[in-house]
Amino acid sequence: MFVDHVWLYACLAHAQMEVLVDAGYPPERMEVLGNIVEPIDSIGHTHPGRYVAFAGRVSPEKGIKVLLEAARSCQDIPFRIAGNIQTMPDILGLAPANCRFLGHIDPEKMPQFYSDSRMVVVPSLWHEPFGLSAAEAQAHAKPVVCSRIGALPEIVVDEVTGLLFEPGDAAGLAAKIRYLWARPELCLSMGKAGWQRTKELYGPERYYQRLVGVYQKAISLGPPQCRSRRTS
Repeated sequence: MFVDHVWLYACLAHAQMEVLVDAGYPPERMEVLGNIVEPIDSIGHTHPGRYVAFAGRVSPEKGIKVLLEAARSCQDIPFRIAGNIQTMPDILGLAPANCRFLGHIDPEKMPQFYSDSRMVVVPSLWHEPFGLSAAEAQAHAKPVVCSRIGALPEIVVDEVTGLLFEPGDAAGLAAKIRYLWARPELCLSMGKAGWQRTKELYGPERYYQRLVGVYQKAISLGPPQCRSRRTS
């Protein structure tokens, strides 16, 4: 069914497309269509920020324990974590004194949460199909420190819009955080670069252009020849 009746596969990232191709799906019927991200209107008043931020699902595969271990070795740096902790209710007992869990933050308050941060960390342990939190952080002109896994390296350009570290490496993450924290001007310049890149790649206008292109390619290819027909 998933091969015989699909005109085109719209993948969130090249990393996701590679997984499907390796699984035997036809590469000629694939296009990359990342998520849509709305950048803030202006970055003229962006300031360095007061803490290291995490925003997203608080669950093991997101690397929360890796983040807490890194925070423990950066005692002079404040950390703020936005997200529901229902799947990890005992995580509060593992948090060092410089790390605060803020729980769920309403969407209309998230821009302020990003604005007050100096950088955003995405320490995922699993292969992110896209990495929306990384893209949203860049849309708010913040540098991102993230795992080198899944689609994240497609969103965050190492040493340009943020820094990459190996998944699960808490010491490496702490080193990246300390490096950026001591360089607020670099955080601002990386944030601006990320904002520009996100606007060009994932902004509404660009998304519309890519979406139209996906439909045009699907129409030009037409329906695939079903396996049942090929074997009959």
